[in-house]
Amino acid sequence: MPCYERWTVAFANILFAKGPLTPTELAQKMREVEARFAAAARRGHPGAFRAPPSRGALCVL
Repeated sequence: MPCYERWTVAFANILFAKGPLTPTELAQKMREVEARFAAAARRGHPGAFRAPPSRGALCVL
């Protein structure tokens, strides 16, 4: 796992442990962002890119 992915997972785990964010809320927000980028890519937005398909689960240490 690349370094930035480890940092992201560690940060998410801290948020889950402290309580301001749940895994379900994070997954929902990730779906919203993915849909927004996909819509921009369909419209041909120059800054949009086609993200790889979602892995379907979060990597939680």
